[in-house]
Amino acid sequence: MSGTRVRHQYLRNSETIVKLWSDYNTTVNKMNAMSIEETNTHRIEQMTTLLNSAVSPTELNIIDESHLHAGHAGAKGGMGHFRLSISSDKFQGLRPLQQHRLIYDALGDLMKTDIHALSIHINS
Repeated sequence: MSGTRVRHQYLRNSETIVKLWSDYNTTVNKMNAMSIEETNTHRIEQMTTLLNSAVSPTELNIIDESHLHAGHAGAKGGMGHFRLSISSDKFQGLRPLQQHRLIYDALGDLMKTDIHALSIHINS
């Protein structure tokens, strides 16, 4: 084989390797995204159970916002970012800080192990 032919063959093989590597990375990223989504669905279920037990909410909505924080330190560690909208008679007469403490206490260890950020909106 001539030198030119060898270089062309090498370039074609290199392009194939780059394409395969790119396809592999795309597949792995999709699998990781599904795993994170499944994990966060489970986290929302746990949060719902804990909050229902602790404050008997009349309204409860938890939204996973982890995808908005991709690359953020908490996201890299696998912890979730959530938005909580909640109403409960147990919040009546409490200052906002006390209301938030009730929520944090209800969520307990999840605040250390699974929840990196929690945006709380308490509806009156």
